[in-house]
Amino acid sequence: MTQQTKMIEEDLAIRLPNHDILSTPVTLEAVVFYASESEKIKKKIDHLAAEVSQKQDRIKFVNEIIQEINNSIDPSTGKVDLRNKAEFLEKLNTAKGMGINIPMDSKTEHPKAHFNAEERERFLQNLGLSADAWDKENKQHTQKMQMYLDESNRYLTLATQAMKYEDKPKRAALAAMGR
Repeated sequence: MTQQTKMIEEDLAIRLPNHDILSTPVTLEAVVFYASESEKIKKKIDHLAAEVSQKQDRIKFVNEIIQEINNSIDPSTGKVDLRNKAEFLEKLNTAKGMGINIPMDSKTEHPKAHFNAEERERFLQNLGLSADAWDKENKQHTQKMQMYLDESNRYLTLATQAMKYEDKPKRAALAAMGR
């Protein structure tokens, strides 16, 4: 008996304390198979959940940049000048590393931090497009996670039904003995 089979049997014994050890090898193999498939699916769900969380953090980061730009608009000209804000420039470098299209200053080869009204709007649009793309990916991942969860639940239902099938003859025998 493999280590995985033993672990699954122990898990089943904990979850179903009044359930006898499965006696039919075929039933045991079915339960082990269904439980192991469910565990594989759970790992896929966990992986997708981590990706969703990471993208949510990226979206939040981009929204912080957008907010900072919007809060720094000169109302009379519509220009934005964030050259003196080192923290903002660092955020732009980080955003560039995330794959966001950041306009570069041709003289310094650093991210541009001074925008006229038109440049600002284009830059905000690029930031928004990046956040939207990540949001769409998150929605797809969430749908995939739901499909995996449904599949996992089907495997667990099959395992439960296999155990019920195993119990029927025992219950019938006990009922007959009680008469």
